[in-house]
Amino acid sequence: MSLIFSRRREWKAHSEIMKNRIYWPETLSGPPLPIKPDPLADTYDIAVIGGGLTGLSAACHLALKGCSVVVLEASRVGQGASSRNAGMAMTGLTLFPQELIARYGHERALGLYCIGTAAVDFLEAWIHNEKIDCDFKRYGALCAAYTRRHVKDLVNARRLLLDTFGHETLLVEPKDLSAELGSPLYHGALVDPISAGLNPAKLVHGILKRISETGVCVSEERPVQRISQSNHYFKLETPRGTVRAESVIVATNGYTPAWLKFLRRRVIPVASFIVVTEPLPLELARELIPQGRMVYDTKHLLYYFRRVDGNRLLFGGRVSFGKTDDRIAAAKLHNDMQEVFPQLKPYRVEYYWSGKLGFTFDRMPHIGQQAGLYYALGYCGHGVALSVYFGYMLARMAVGEPVDLPFIDLPFPTRFYYRKTPWFLPLAGAFYKAIDRLGR
Repeated sequence: MSLIFSRRREWKAHSEIMKNRIYWPETLSGPPLPIKPDPLADTYDIAVIGGGLTGLSAACHLALKGCSVVVLEASRVGQGASSRNAGMAMTGLTLFPQELIARYGHERALGLYCIGTAAVDFLEAWIHNEKIDCDFKRYGALCAAYTRRHVKDLVNARRLLLDTFGHETLLVEPKDLSAELGSPLYHGALVDPISAGLNPAKLVHGILKRISETGVCVSEERPVQRISQSNHYFKLETPRGTVRAESVIVATNGYTPAWLKFLRRRVIPVASFIVVTEPLPLELARELIPQGRMVYDTKHLLYYFRRVDGNRLLFGGRVSFGKTDDRIAAAKLHNDMQEVFPQLKPYRVEYYWSGKLGFTFDRMPHIGQQAGLYYALGYCGHGVALSVYFGYMLARMAVGEPVDLPFIDLPFPTRFYYRKTPWFLPLAGAFYKAIDRLGR
């Protein structure tokens, strides 16, 4: 009991410097780019619903093709997962190689997996070509084995990645783990050397700046409430008027509104929580993650973490699947972070926030067309690179260019019990938490 009160006192002291806001925007060298749209025209070639990375990427590529484009954002541009993520541009997909092959067979699994790698390559090339300064760097990713049994899974994954996907990775034995990770919690790891890290706020800011140069109209605080179709045009009704467009792109992911029933029943908004520490001594920060990797572990309810700006630690996880106050979630994450890195007990959390990821029942991203609307969503935590790449593909699809993308043909499943709200998430969370605990 005394330990509980001691931790409460300690957390109260720590909370004095905590800021319930996203860390990334505060790293911008100047104020966010002001959005001053011209009065909306009556008609556009393309209307994009959603001002996140998918929508902004699609809008930018459409404008470069000569289309008139309007982006309709319900809140503020980039305020969803696009600026709330950890800035980890990962290769591959959420499913492990073994799972991909078991579900789709070797040939199709290869085509799907390679898109994850191609997306990171595309993102890097686009950032370079458009001169977007967002701290992109190929730090590599490290998948840490939470149990000894998971080490065997990583050994199998490494073999399959090389033999089936031609992707070379590095297995880190337990005795060598300290060179990659200063934590006593894990039993080994697999390093993917070509995954990258970046600053998501700078990425959004850079794309938005580029968009402002192409003539795209961006309208914030303008939620679309209904879409109808007549005379070869779509009518998008908002609280501030109606917009017409020849084609519509939906890029709403974990923030998909209820009126888009087909998509809402197939994408599940899952909250993820992040904390960022106060600046750490540089020697300690390097001890935590010596090579600066993007790190995630093999739990079902995984932790993910990385160093930011050299001497802070960003630490995230799925703290709760129900309604949870961000401050309560931050306290839980702070304890989890200390379990992973006991050497951080003297140091405070300075920033904390949450955001919604878009998960799907098959744990795969989806892109396609439904009732005349083009869509891409459901990145399942792998959206930093995939969203930009899929936005580019949506732009091509919307203007009738041929697109050879294996995700277009994937069935997009739902469940009969999922109608309006994901009431089942707390049950699923409790189930996976029990599995993680038993596996340990």
